[in-house]
Amino acid sequence: MFDWLQILPPALLGGALLVGPGLILATIVGLRGLWAWATAPAISMTMYVAASLGLPLLGFGWTVLNACLFSLGFGALVYFLYRFVLRARLDGDVQSPNPTRIATITAWAFGALVITTWIVVGIGTPAGISQTFDNVFHLNAISFIEANGDASPFAIGELTAPGSGGGFYPVAWHGLVALISQTTGTSVAVALNGFNIAIAALIWPSGVLLLVRQIVGNSSRIMLIAGVLLCAFPAFPLNMLFFGVLYPYFLGIALVPVVLAVLLQLLGTTRQSQLGSKAAIAVLLLGLMPGLTLSHPVAMMTVLAMSVPVVLVSVCAGWRTATSSTRLWRILGLAAYGAVGYVMLYKLRPGVKWPPRTSTLDALWRTLSLQIGGYGLPLIVAALTITGIVLALRSKRPAAIAMVGMWSVIAGLHFITAGVSIPLLRGITGVWYGDTPRLEAAMPIVAIPLAVLAADRIVDVMVSRIPQGGQLPAGVIIFAFFFLATQASAGYPALIQKMQKSYSTEDDSILLSSDERTLLERIDQQIDSDEMVVGNPWTGTSLAYAFADRDVLMPHILMQLEGDRAIVMNRLKFADTDPAVCAAVDELNARWFLDFGKREVHGSEHIYAGLDGIEQTSVVELADAEGDAKLYRVSACD
Repeated sequence: MFDWLQILPPALLGGALLVGPGLILATIVGLRGLWAWATAPAISMTMYVAASLGLPLLGFGWTVLNACLFSLGFGALVYFLYRFVLRARLDGDVQSPNPTRIATITAWAFGALVITTWIVVGIGTPAGISQTFDNVFHLNAISFIEANGDASPFAIGELTAPGSGGGFYPVAWHGLVALISQTTGTSVAVALNGFNIAIAALIWPSGVLLLVRQIVGNSSRIMLIAGVLLCAFPAFPLNMLFFGVLYPYFLGIALVPVVLAVLLQLLGTTRQSQLGSKAAIAVLLLGLMPGLTLSHPVAMMTVLAMSVPVVLVSVCAGWRTATSSTRLWRILGLAAYGAVGYVMLYKLRPGVKWPPRTSTLDALWRTLSLQIGGYGLPLIVAALTITGIVLALRSKRPAAIAMVGMWSVIAGLHFITAGVSIPLLRGITGVWYGDTPRLEAAMPIVAIPLAVLAADRIVDVMVSRIPQGGQLPAGVIIFAFFFLATQASAGYPALIQKMQKSYSTEDDSILLSSDERTLLERIDQQIDSDEMVVGNPWTGTSLAYAFADRDVLMPHILMQLEGDRAIVMNRLKFADTDPAVCAAVDELNARWFLDFGKREVHGSEHIYAGLDGIEQTSVVELADAEGDAKLYRVSACD
């Protein structure tokens, strides 16, 4: 248990980085209470995105001090825009009564504690790493940013395609983990886990609570119910720390609820009073989008998909009484919105990579029953969600109707992805790669407000029939029942069991065995900092970069090999007879070969001609070993 104390510094620093700069700016433009705390991480992410782009142009490295100073300077420009250009001020949470604020804080703390507990149990140890294919890139990308002092999304291409001049990949999540590792002195693995805990405990609960306020209302009971339900879905945030792993997408989806809350405010489909002028809210929404998009573009696309019913509800609201000119402007705006949406959701989508995972009928059942990933059968939450849909439609309130529309969009996309094989329909889901877990992660966002709406009505009826003196203890009992029932049916134990296996380092782990990790953690004592390591990346050898800070020939598994790198991987074992090989070795300074056997992360087999059987030749000589994991020196090119 004491081992977990080492995760406190990265988790606390991660929380401070997420909240600090954004909270300062949110406060000075007028946001207060939950509005300030919920929008702060999204605002901070946009600040860091600006810093990641601006610092390299100014000649400064990626450090906590530089990133925070740049962010605050960027925030000052935004404040100038609000104060002197728009002459506007936002007005969030000033009317929230104290009892509701206490309930909101309690709901956030409760949800954060439950989610953090599940994550800690799932990870197992503070330095646990996900034994998955994608994690090779994530770990090495963090190390690359830390080593080069550059978190620009245009610089990361040098990691996967050296000499290409860069490329583009959203590395906002990686950049912040690099700052945490660099500042606290902890390993990349510990920094990564600490930051993910901060995301799950800070961004997700506050964003959900803010969204629920817009849809259902702002009462103590509503907030407490939302606190129970926001931790009742294993699909998010826990499954995104297991499946994939999709760490950047995990960050992006965590930001979606607060962006939706601001969107509802802008379009007037909310139960709360308006924050300020339309222009001020529009600037706030636009200000959140860079951070959301550079966390993960698909998170932005998810917001765009959910915005469709919200826009339609807003356009139709008051249509009968609107003037002709107002109707015309609405139609023109809707046309422009549709054109942009078509381009972004269709033309810019990636190809569908995954086939349906189940039958059409089973996909429908899984969607309606919220049986996400097959981990449990949350019939209580599903029943509350369906009941909430009925209540929302009967209420005819724009906010509730918009929420039903958002649920319909995500549920429809999930249904198609899970069990429909028609190419035209599957093409719509290309943004999410036709992959159900990515859409399952968005399901709680649209299900929780509807479930809260139904649960609030049920609790109200139950408590109202109890004598006044017994309402408080009865209410506590009811909430305890909801929590225990939702946790028991959600399927957390099954997911936790798989997650623990994925994050553990054992003798038979598929990416890094215990022997392999032990060897990696000491090879920096033998390998000079300017020397390169060669090995089959599918077996985990590429993680020498993340664990030992030593260059590897293939830092990403799916690299396209060219030039000297191709020569080494395809012909290294002929170095004693082919002069071109040693020339390539000298150029790269590739002096070491890691042999992690034949077990690969995907259970397949990839043969690199230059490495296959090289340990049996005189080209290399054994330098170190830990069990079956071996480090060889390329002696033929001395």
